[in-house]
Amino acid sequence: MAKLCNAALAFFRAQPAGTGRNFTRPIVTRRLQSLLCCTARASFQLKSVTVASMKQVLAGPRKTIKPVKWVGSSFKDFRAFPDAVKDEMGYALHQAQTGGKTTTAKPLQGFGGAGVLEIVTNEMGDTFRAVYTVKFATAIYVLHAFQKKSKSGTKTPVEDMKLIERRFKAAEADYRLQLEKGKKS
Repeated sequence: MAKLCNAALAFFRAQPAGTGRNFTRPIVTRRLQSLLCCTARASFQLKSVTVASMKQVLAGPRKTIKPVKWVGSSFKDFRAFPDAVKDEMGYALHQAQTGGKTTTAKPLQGFGGAGVLEIVTNEMGDTFRAVYTVKFATAIYVLHAFQKKSKSGTKTPVEDMKLIERRFKAAEADYRLQLEKGKKS
């Protein structure tokens, strides 16, 4: 089996730059070398080493994913959006779950800082928005999901802002309740 591993590594190293099919000489790190040899020995076939397993080793440890909690009717409203909008907003929420932020998410004006974010997506002339908060350590709370009607330009209507504020207070109360439950356990 070691001969097979060494032959595979020799093949990767032997590819000269700019010959034949434009092979470039790949950089093979020690981690990748050990992955190739260990996986080949374990399964007795070099072909069992998949690109996915190589990416997983090189990418490092997985990030923890916070759960998404939907406040009020936000989940029902979100499910009524077109599929393309749900896909884009779902991706943005997933990024928030792992601690990241997409370019479609921006801080919502009036909440002082970047703790309450708004995802804005346009689809066939309509604007859809989802508002969520990342202020709490244990979860992402989706406060509101709605289709923007052009009453006041790009500004979020006052009634929606009041609803977001009420739901933020409800999310804050839920977070405190979860903390108290965790301390009692």
